[in-house]
Amino acid sequence: MNSDYDTFPAQVYADSVLAPDLDIYKQHFSAPLHAINLAHGVMLAEQGLLQPADSAAILAALLKIDNDRAWEDQEFDGSFEDLFFLIEQELGRQLEDVNKCPMGAAAITTSGFDLDRDRVAALLGFSGIVENSYGAIANVDYITGSYGAIRLGCIHLGRLVQDLVTWTGFEVSQIDVADGFVQISSIMPQKRNPVPLEHLRLKLSLAGGGADQIVQTMHNTPFADMNDSERETQATGFEVFDRLDHALPLLASFVEAMKTNQPSINQRIQKSMATITELADTIVRSEKIGFRPAHHVASKLARAALSSGMGFDELPWDLFAQTFEEVTGRKPDMDKELLTRATSPQNFVAVREMAGGPGPGALRQSLDGYAGRLASLKTGMDDIHKRIKQADEARAHAVSGLIAGET
Repeated sequence: MNSDYDTFPAQVYADSVLAPDLDIYKQHFSAPLHAINLAHGVMLAEQGLLQPADSAAILAALLKIDNDRAWEDQEFDGSFEDLFFLIEQELGRQLEDVNKCPMGAAAITTSGFDLDRDRVAALLGFSGIVENSYGAIANVDYITGSYGAIRLGCIHLGRLVQDLVTWTGFEVSQIDVADGFVQISSIMPQKRNPVPLEHLRLKLSLAGGGADQIVQTMHNTPFADMNDSERETQATGFEVFDRLDHALPLLASFVEAMKTNQPSINQRIQKSMATITELADTIVRSEKIGFRPAHHVASKLARAALSSGMGFDELPWDLFAQTFEEVTGRKPDMDKELLTRATSPQNFVAVREMAGGPGPGALRQSLDGYAGRLASLKTGMDDIHKRIKQADEARAHAVSGLIAGET
């Protein structure tokens, strides 16, 4: 075997991943991340999590690093172990953005007649008009915006479904599936195959691919009134909606019917050392030592437990005390009860009460916020349906009145 594979990072990994990442970093992220580091330093100091002298030293070091290092001249040499860029982007396309009436734009320039575009829009249930007449006949936002949002939704839901496939698998069994969603294997009677998930994954892939096909159809087309956005394109788009009409109710019902397999989850947590970070954090807080030695203690314990096939709940106190003393040169102050609590999944969740975290208080706040947003979305959809219904009634009344000769 190539000896280059013995040391991280392997050269092929450095060349194909880390070096290109550094190039991206130099071009786009060095200044923003420097600002983020400074902001975090200020916040930690203001919150009392850093002593004044420490925060001053860290912030000064950050400024010195940024001033001394010419990022544009840097080349990857292996000294940067990895680069993590957490970029979150939310696509907030609302129905109202494309719910505008293009009628009355005529060929491009509206008309010399005294027409009322707003009245037509109201009678059709639109929220308003596409004001720019050129845009009204040339924009395809109702296609690119709508199908772009659908494609993004299919990607996210497809990833969820793929995780459900893994979690419900016989070998993992973290989720129990209701009998109505299970097909028994014809060869292995003990195996319960959640076949609907495979159909969901396929339907979402086909719907997402179909939506992408519609968006790509608009590529390299003129900004003009054209047939490319009509007829065949819209007929193909209807297939996307048909697939989602089948997929979304199935996904909602599956999620409603599934249950977590808590014993299996607990066993996997213990065997995988998933709570190791909280052990290191607890050592920092209780022993008043830096995170680096605390992480070293936790890392050595994890390696010892994994090599012995033990879970965290089976970790001997003597092994922890011995490892701690080997790393720090003294005996630990924390007791066995604190060690057990620090490595428990319940404690891991309970102490994470920052905004967006899984702690009970933080989670309740998030759920309340989600419920409020969902209610707002539902109200918005109800308003649209109500407006369309009222438009239908107003239109019917106006038509019947005109037919009857009323003015």
